[in-house]
Amino acid sequence: MKWLSELDDIKTPDSWIEDTLNMTSRKEDNRGRRREEKRGSVVKMHKGAGNIVKAAVVAGVLIAVSGGSVYAYNQYVAKYSMSNTASSLDHMGQSVDEDGNVYSYDAAQKVNETAVSSSDALSVEATNVITEAHQAVITLAVKSKNGEPIVYNDETRLSYPARQRFETAMVIVDDVPISGSGVSSGVWVQRVDDASVPSEARFELTVRASSVDFAGKDMKVRLTNFVDSWEVTKGIGFSYDSVADILAQGKAADSSSFKKVEKGKYADGSSQYEYALNPGSYKIKFSEQYPDAYIDNMGFGPRTDYDNTNAFYITVVPGRDADALEKLCFQNKTTGMMYNSTSIRKLDDGRIQVSVSPNQDRQYSRTNSGVYQNSTTDMLKNYRLVLNNPDKEPLTGNRYEGTWEFTVKSDESQAVADRVLKDLDITPDITSNYAVTGIRQVTLTDTEFAMEFDTDYTKWGNDKTLFTKFQKSIKIVMSNGSKISLGNKVGGGWSDRETAAEMDGRLPTFIDADDAVGIEIGGHLFKFE
Repeated sequence: MKWLSELDDIKTPDSWIEDTLNMTSRKEDNRGRRREEKRGSVVKMHKGAGNIVKAAVVAGVLIAVSGGSVYAYNQYVAKYSMSNTASSLDHMGQSVDEDGNVYSYDAAQKVNETAVSSSDALSVEATNVITEAHQAVITLAVKSKNGEPIVYNDETRLSYPARQRFETAMVIVDDVPISGSGVSSGVWVQRVDDASVPSEARFELTVRASSVDFAGKDMKVRLTNFVDSWEVTKGIGFSYDSVADILAQGKAADSSSFKKVEKGKYADGSSQYEYALNPGSYKIKFSEQYPDAYIDNMGFGPRTDYDNTNAFYITVVPGRDADALEKLCFQNKTTGMMYNSTSIRKLDDGRIQVSVSPNQDRQYSRTNSGVYQNSTTDMLKNYRLVLNNPDKEPLTGNRYEGTWEFTVKSDESQAVADRVLKDLDITPDITSNYAVTGIRQVTLTDTEFAMEFDTDYTKWGNDKTLFTKFQKSIKIVMSNGSKISLGNKVGGGWSDRETAAEMDGRLPTFIDADDAVGIEIGGHLFKFE
C-alpha cells in the first residue's frame, strides 16, 4: 500500500505531530512513511516552583540563577513573536470556508475539573470532553501559578510550543489502564493554542482503546512532568538586514542551475531526489564572525520531486570554517524559528548548501488547506542566517516536575452514531478529473472522516498528484452552509495491483455530525438520508 499523506514530505521540525495524531484504526502497513522525532538528551530545567539552569531574562537584563532559585523576576520580555506550529490541530476551534462561512464546534461537554497536583508551580484543568465509541478527547488548560512564562523566548533559546508535552500520560477506564501510542490503543497529548500568552497553554488529550466504550464512563487521568523542547541559536555577525539584501547583490539562478541528487527510495522502489545548486561566480561576504566565507551562488530551485514547488537556495564557500558553517540555517526574524529545507548540507565540492521554503514555515504556509507555495523574494525579507545549536546543547528537559491527577466523567448522551453513505452514483467528471471509478462508502463522525473507493490504478501510479486533487475536492457541507475541507489531516493509500483505495483521518475541525447535510465531491453534493 502506498501512503500519500503530503505532510510526510514537509520537512518541518513538527511534521511528526500531524502524523502521530492521525489515529484511525487502519492496519499498520497503511501508515506509510513515518518521521520520528529526534530527541536530544534530557536535562532537568525546573523542579517545583522552577529549577532554572543557565539564566533568566528580566526586562531585558540577564539575571543569574543558582541552586534552583531565581534571584529576580519581574517582567517577561519576549524576543520573538511566539508561534505554535501545531495550532492547526485545535480541533475544537472554528473553521472558515472560502466563502467566509464560519463553523464553530460547540457540542463538547464542559467539565471544569482541576487536577490535584504535587507541583506548586503549574496547574492543569480539564475544561471540555467529547466522547465517541472507542475514543475521548479532553481539552486541558495549563498555567504557571505565578505568571512565569512556560516557554523560552530570548536571543539564544526559543521553545517549540508544539513539542511541549507531559512525560507520561495515563487514562484508567473500568480499571483498564491506557497509555503509550499504539495503533488502536494509547494516549496522545498535544499543545494546540497559538502560544500568544507566555504563561498559559491549551492541550488536547486523546485516549483511544478499541476494547473500551468511553461514553458515560469515569476517566481517571494521570500526567507526570511537563517537558519542554527548544532550539538554540548562535549569531554569525550577519552583515545584512535580511536575506533579501543578499539576493539584491546579484541575480537569482533558475532551475537550470540545479542538479538532481538521489536521496533514497520510495516504497515502490522509485527514486527520491533532492537538488544541489551548481557553483557560481559570486563572492558575497555575509558574516563578520566568518570573514573568509562567502556566498558563491543563490537562486530559486526545486525543493523535492514530490510537491513541484521551489525553495530559495544559497551555497557558501566556507574557507577554513567549514565545520562551523555546516550548522548554518535560515531564521525567521519574526518568530525565531530556524529552517533548512534540504538534508544536503555539504556538497561534494566542499560548499555548504542551505535552503528555505514557505511550506516549512507556518507563517507563510498554506499546507493546512492542501496548497503548496513557491518561495518569493518578498518572503526573504523576513529571514537572516544563523547557526543552529553549534555546541550541541541538550534540546529537551523537564521544565516542571510533578504529577497532575483528575477524573472526568463523560455524558453517555454524547455518544454519536456514524453517518454513512454507500455505493455513490458518481458523475463522469469525477472519474475523468480524478481517475476515481467508484466510491463504496463514506463514514463521518464528529471527529473523523473515512472513505473507501476505487481508482484507475494505472493513472494513479503515473500521477502522484491525483490523490491530492481528489482529497481537496472533498468537503463536508453543514446545515448553515459552511463547507469543512479535509486539508492534510486525512491521509490515504492504494495498491499498484488493485483498484481499491482508502483515505481516513481526523477532521481539521470537529463537527456535530448530525448537523452535516452531506459530502461534496468534485462540486457534486451527496446528501445523507
